[in-house]
Amino acid sequence: MTRIETRRRSYWLTGFLPLALALSTGQPARAQDSGYKVQDNPSSATINPNANTGFAPAEATAGPVRLARFSYVSGNVTWRADDAGSWETGSLNQPLRQSAQIWVSEGGRAEIQFDDGSMLRLGSGAVVTLQTLYSDQDGEFTELKLTGGLASMRIKQDRSVFQIDTPLFSAKARGPAAFRVGVSDGAELAVTRGEASAEGPTGNQDVRKGEYLSLNDANASYRVRALPRADSWELWNEQRD
Repeated sequence: MTRIETRRRSYWLTGFLPLALALSTGQPARAQDSGYKVQDNPSSATINPNANTGFAPAEATAGPVRLARFSYVSGNVTWRADDAGSWETGSLNQPLRQSAQIWVSEGGRAEIQFDDGSMLRLGSGAVVTLQTLYSDQDGEFTELKLTGGLASMRIKQDRSVFQIDTPLFSAKARGPAAFRVGVSDGAELAVTRGEASAEGPTGNQDVRKGEYLSLNDANASYRVRALPRADSWELWNEQRD
């Protein structure tokens, strides 16, 4: 087991209550879903960028310093170095370190490029924290915390593991892969390239290319469906690709 895999396993043992056995009821349903529940146009409800998902932060004391940067900024995009800092306007090529928080609101969009070339794209309403930027001789592990809104991940390298924590589950993937995570009243995961896994209190579920799942609460059973029809957010991501 590599150091990265050991860290990931330790994170889940300490960050959650003991997990239930993974579901083993055969192939889940693949019915076409009616549409994405989280769109690139958040509701009028106030989003709290300081909301806590209840996930324990992973350790990040080893390995060289890693940086990310804004590679695209449109509209109202703000950031701060950590949860004690002041919010500032995001700008192209602004460097971002571990613990940085990004808040995209009022029709804004942002793209963050990591040192391995992977991209995180954030839609209007997204609030994300760069929780862990870790690397060693086995590769890189990046943990992000999404407390609201919409995010899409494009992972470039096979030695890179990205994890996006939501209030209901954590989505993890090794590159090359592309997936989308949305958080509102519930949480959803959609995979358009490669595969990802959803890990939460009720167990683990693999989600492969062309598949989608959504949960309304942390105790709901995983039900995998076919991807909904592409919406404006997916079309914009295709243009950026």
